[in-house]
Amino acid sequence: MKSSSDRKQLKLIDFGIHIASLVIVVVSVAGSYRLGYSDLQQQKQALNSERKMLQDVFESREEIAEEHRIAQEELQLQQQKLVDLLKRMPEQPKEFDFLAQITGLARTSNIRIQDYHPQQLTSGGEYRELKIKLNAHGSYVGLCTFLDEMHQLQRLNRVSQLTITPMKGNRQSNIEEAEAEIPQYMVSMQLHIYYMPVKNTDRIAENQTGGRG
Repeated sequence: MKSSSDRKQLKLIDFGIHIASLVIVVVSVAGSYRLGYSDLQQQKQALNSERKMLQDVFESREEIAEEHRIAQEELQLQQQKLVDLLKRMPEQPKEFDFLAQITGLARTSNIRIQDYHPQQLTSGGEYRELKIKLNAHGSYVGLCTFLDEMHQLQRLNRVSQLTITPMKGNRQSNIEEAEAEIPQYMVSMQLHIYYMPVKNTDRIAENQTGGRG
C-alpha cells in the first residue's frame, strides 16, 4: 500500500498537470483570440476603405456624369470634323479643277498666276497628296487676300513653302500702268492638294460615326 505522503505527491502532480493543461488551454485561446481579432481588424479596415471609396464615388456621381457628357460631346465634335474633312477630299486629284478655282480667286484678288506645275504625287496611307508649284505676282494686299481665300476653299489644300519678293526694274515696268502705281510682289509657293479613294472615305466616315446614316 502507498503511504499517505506518496498519495499527496500524486495529488500534487495530478493537480500540477491540470494546472499546466489549463494554462496551455488559456494561452492557446488567448493566442487564437489575438490572431482572430487581428484578422477582424484588418477586414474591418479593408471594409472601411472600400466603403469610403464607394461613398466618394456616390458623392461625385453628378461630376462624373458631367465629365462623361462633355467627353461624349467632344468625341462627336471630333468625329464631325473628320467627316467634314473627308468631304473636302475628292476621289481623284482633279488638279485642273483646283487650278480653275484658284484662277477665279486670283482674278478677284487682282493676282496674276504665271506658272502652275503639278509635281510629285505621294501616298499618305488612306489619302493621296499632290504637290503643285505656283508662281504669281500682285500687290501685297492682293496676295494676302488670295492666300486667305485659297485656305477657305472647299478643296483641302495647304501651303508648305512661300517666298515673296518685291518686283523691281524691267519686271515692274511690264505691269499695266494702273497696277504699276501700287508696289508689286512676286510670290512662289509650294502647294499640296489631297484626294482619297471613295471606298476609303466611306469606310473611315462610317467607322468614325458608328455607322449612323
